[in-house]
This record gives sequence, structure tokens and C-alpha cells, in this order.
Amino acid sequence: WRSRNEQGEAIGFKVRPTECSILFNAGFESNDIVTSINERVVTSALEGIQAYFALRRDKAFDVRVLRGGG
Repeated sequence: WRSRNEQGEAIGFKVRPTECSILFNAGFESNDIVTSINERVVTSALEGIQAYFALRRDKAFDVRVLRGGG
């Protein structure tokens, strides 16, 4: 699920939310690529999960995405 640019560098991770999931309810769409969370660059789902657990008690955070796979 790691997404790469034309040079082969990791640029984020692709999400595929299902209806009624947290990601779907937050407005994510299928094939969105998460590139950063609170200005912390994420290049894999593991980094995204780690960022989520670090922020899970926060009421708000900034997530940057490339809509529809870039």
C-alpha cells in the first residue's frame, strides 16, 4: 500500500476505507494517499499507524492527502 512517485521514492500510503469505517467517516476516499500527519511525513502504513497511536488522544490533527492516488 506504499505509494511511490515517478522516481520510485515513497511518498505516502494508500487508503481504501470501507463504509462506516473511521477513515470513511473522516472523509477519506478510496485510493487517497496519506503523505503526512501533523507535519510528520509518513511513507508507509506502519508509520501512519505509529502516528495515529501517538495522536489518538488529540481531538484534532492535520492530515495531508493526495486525492485519488495523486
